[in-house]
Amino acid sequence: MTVRDTQESALPTTQKLEFSAAEIGALAHLYRGEVYRSTAWRTRLDSTTNWAVVTTGIALSATFSSAEASPLPMVLVGLIVLGAGWAQLLAKDYCDPRYHISFARAIGRRLRRTYAWIFVIQAVAYYGKLAIHPTPLATLADLWERAAIGPIPGGLVVVAGVLFHGAWAVLALVTYRTRSPRDASGGA
Repeated sequence: MTVRDTQESALPTTQKLEFSAAEIGALAHLYRGEVYRSTAWRTRLDSTTNWAVVTTGIALSATFSSAEASPLPMVLVGLIVLGAGWAQLLAKDYCDPRYHISFARAIGRRLRRTYAWIFVIQAVAYYGKLAIHPTPLATLADLWERAAIGPIPGGLVVVAGVLFHGAWAVLALVTYRTRSPRDASGGA
């Protein structure tokens, strides 16, 4: 124990400690650095959402550009949005720094907050394209014919789409039920 420690411990508890100008400056710089770091972390996650929205917009534009345009871009954009690049970044950012969250829960959270809406828009737009172009549907056979992609029968394409969207919906719901009590108090 030093003389200074002895003197400080002898001070009355009502006396406030004051920071020097250098200490206040250091704290201000530390705070700004932490705010910047958290902002950069959040921006990396949000850039994946921006790409998903842009690709969905392009697919909608291509699909509805004319009555003869194929609905295939709506199918392909679902696969592009599913791309592995964002999944690796998301898993690293959610699992490594501070959050102890599983990869499945991270995907489920992202689905519930953002991607569910993108997938709903894609599915409704895909069905809308099939239903109205080049003319309104008259029979169920017309639906299967329009949904066909090359040699792949339309019924199989529709079933694959329902399974694709259904699997994401199930994952979003299952991971919602497995949230920790801390998550339940603070968000999705």
